[in-house]
Amino acid sequence: MQRPDHGRQIAAARALLRMSQADAAKAAGLHAQALVYNERRGCLPRFSYAGDKIANALEPLGVRFETRPDGYAVVFTAPGE
Repeated sequence: MQRPDHGRQIAAARALLRMSQADAAKAAGLHAQALVYNERRGCLPRFSYAGDKIANALEPLGVRFETRPDGYAVVFTAPGE
C-alpha cells in the first residue's frame, strides 16, 4: 500500500470512485473536515495518519496511489488486482 502524497490525489481518487467527501471520510473512519483539510493542504506529511486511513479505505475499491518521477498519480484497477 502506498498512501497519497498530495491532496489532489485524494480528490482524484474520489472522482474515479464517484464518492463524495462525506462518503470517503466515512469509509476511512475520519471526520469529513479532516478529509477536506487533507485534500486542500497540498503535499501531505511523510507520516500521515489520515493518508494511511484514506489509502486503506480506497485501495480495496480499486484505487492505487503512485509517486512517479514526473509527479503524482492515481491509478484505477479492478478491485482486488
